[in-house]
Amino acid sequence: MNSEIDPVELWKEVGNGGTSAEVALASLYFDGVVMPQNCLQAQVLLLAALKKGNNDAERLLVTHEKRCQ
Repeated sequence: MNSEIDPVELWKEVGNGGTSAEVALASLYFDGVVMPQNCLQAQVLLLAALKKGNNDAERLLVTHEKRCQ
């Protein structure tokens, strides 16, 4: 994930219904590089995106499941 991504802008996109932004933010939270790692927040974002039909959310949930146990 690119460290130049602005989490504030992503949160704005999430507020506008952007599922890609939810997935991007979740990735940032899982990685813990741009912001502190927060697996619970990442999972909430991914579940919201998944409910809206974003297929990348499911892939990311599976990929990062073991990192957050």
